Amino acid sequence: MNKTVDIESGFEGPLHSGHGSWASFPENIGSADPCYRFGPFCLEMKGPLLLRQGQITPLPPKVAQVLLLLVENAGKVVEKELLLRKIWPDTFIEEGSLTRAICTLRKVLRDGSDGEEYVTTIFKCGYRFLAPVTRTFSTTTGIRAGLRLAVLPFANLSGDPAHEHLCDGLTEEATMQLSCLDPQRLSVIARTSAIRYKVTTKNAAEIGRELGAAILLGGSVRLAHKRVRIAAQLIRVADQVHVWSESYQRELEDVLALQSDVAQAIVRQIETRLAGEPV
Repeated sequence: MNKTVDIESGFEGPLHSGHGSWASFPENIGSADPCYRFGPFCLEMKGPLLLRQGQITPLPPKVAQVLLLLVENAGKVVEKELLLRKIWPDTFIEEGSLTRAICTLRKVLRDGSDGEEYVTTIFKCGYRFLAPVTRTFSTTTGIRAGLRLAVLPFANLSGDPAHEHLCDGLTEEATMQLSCLDPQRLSVIARTSAIRYKVTTKNAAEIGRELGAAILLGGSVRLAHKRVRIAAQLIRVADQVHVWSESYQRELEDVLALQSDVAQAIVRQIETRLAGEPV
């Protein structure tokens, strides 16, 4: 299967001509993935990804890895040397980097705000995760309740700046229609927040963390001989997996109708997952 880069931020994945693929979606989004629960938090091992009462809590990658190592060894002292070796392998890192990661982690967990301390420092030794931890599985189907999604600007691959309006309109239409779905299950980040990634070298993980999004929707537009080909993809931020793609080919006649038609087709696919129905 051929690969193509369809988003300017560098996402790669298989491009399907006219037939959408959700083959990996149940495995990547809706399957029973191992996770650790403590207090109001759930730490999914894939990513790792931290959720607080079902809402994604953005964490820098290294901080998330520190948290996972501490949680996996809850109740035990994890030495600083082990943390440095596991989190920053083959790299000389001063202890200050670990200290800053712990500080960030405590702020994110709001250590002590609910009367419970999560991470304690063992003088001249390391750190211990104090909260009771339960290892379980996330068992939601379809798209996770409370999921945050960002619609990234569709890339103009036609080479003609005059077609930027088509890409911008498609991005706006998709954002608007997705926002009309069940807000309890899907929160769509404002277009004004995502528009700054129209031209970027950042990858999916970086964009997702900055926006606090678990899923990114993006795509590209190509034009040739009065026909337009629009590719759309969903990328899971936690591991940058390309979980769904679809391409749409239309005659370039009524631009507004084209934008609405394709946006509705994309939304229907996502709405199906919200309902937990097979595709």
